[in-house]
Amino acid sequence: MRRKVGRVLFSRVTLKNGQITTRERILINTEREKFFVDSVPAEKIKIYMCEDEESVTFGDERFSIWVKIENYFKLPNKFIIEIGDVKFEVEMLFNRRGFWCFEAKKILKAGFVKSGHEVFIC
Repeated sequence: MRRKVGRVLFSRVTLKNGQITTRERILINTEREKFFVDSVPAEKIKIYMCEDEESVTFGDERFSIWVKIENYFKLPNKFIIEIGDVKFEVEMLFNRRGFWCFEAKKILKAGFVKSGHEVFIC
């Protein structure tokens, strides 16, 4: 069953030179069980879900996707999430009043993630 959660606000990417930038579109790929974001190796990809844009705060994450929640329901600790072309197997790291953090454990389908893409739980 596929349920809509929300929409992508933006993505944050650390470039090869170490500069952190906000992007409206990123390419996520996997090769030999390693993650790549815009051809840059990524140890972890985090997915943040928040109720509103005011709750967006930046930490030291190198690669992240930010989602604005539009439909509320109880989220399991582990599930498959579909964002644009990409499908991830994710695990919840924490949940704090209106702010959720997930880590991608596996990329099931590679592709593009763009601002405005709908986000679904599968």
